[in-house]
Amino acid sequence: MRLGLRSLLFGCHQFILHPIFVYRAWVALYGWPNFAETLAIIFHDWGHVSSRKMDDEYGEMHPARIWRAFEWLANKFRWWRWMRHQLISAGTISANHSRFWCQKIHAKPSKLCFADKAVFIYQPSWTWCLCAWLSGEGKEYLANKKFEAHGPDTLKRFYKNLRLWAFTYCGINLGAEIFVKPMLEGKERG
Repeated sequence: MRLGLRSLLFGCHQFILHPIFVYRAWVALYGWPNFAETLAIIFHDWGHVSSRKMDDEYGEMHPARIWRAFEWLANKFRWWRWMRHQLISAGTISANHSRFWCQKIHAKPSKLCFADKAVFIYQPSWTWCLCAWLSGEGKEYLANKKFEAHGPDTLKRFYKNLRLWAFTYCGINLGAEIFVKPMLEGKERG
């Protein structure tokens, strides 16, 4: 079974857990999402389904694959203008959720990019580490040197580095007060 499919079934991008934590992060950052944003939150990582590795060149193109899927659906709803517009918007939001993809196509990251990274602030570390271990993603993430959190030799330490990185990355891009408040209130997870 491909790593991307394992990730969606029981890994870090698990099709139920991951959207729940992204949704939670979105609400904390921006308030309640609209319909297109909710679709993007739920389906943004489904482009990984055919990926052999998460972060090779093919894996990094997962935003393009989910964008094409939303475009295909939008064409099926040509007769319903509102739904077509929602699907096209969801596709654009989903496509721009990846920093690496946005750098490649010279686009501005969508709000979903920051909510997706803020997951590390809201998801308990034990759930993320368990999913990374079950799917085998943890081995790839620990070996990948392009991540800012690279270095630790265990998933638990890697997750803590990711969490600190998420506070920094999202704080710099969205305003530090959003991320300092949960830290001061003692909402440390895991």
